[in-house]
Amino acid sequence: MIEIASFKLKPSISYDDFAVLDHSVEVNHVAKQKGFVSRESAMGENGEWVVVVH
Repeated sequence: MIEIASFKLKPSISYDDFAVLDHSVEVNHVAKQKGFVSRESAMGENGEWVVVVH
């Protein structure tokens, strides 16, 4: 299964603030789910984020 989520951050949230939260979600929740393989997140040129979970 592959999950893809796309979103934009609120203007008040910086890249650095989000990076800390993004890593925490991956390590403390997503990576512990049964069947977890990998997770990638990236920001595009238009400021939209994409998260892909395998």
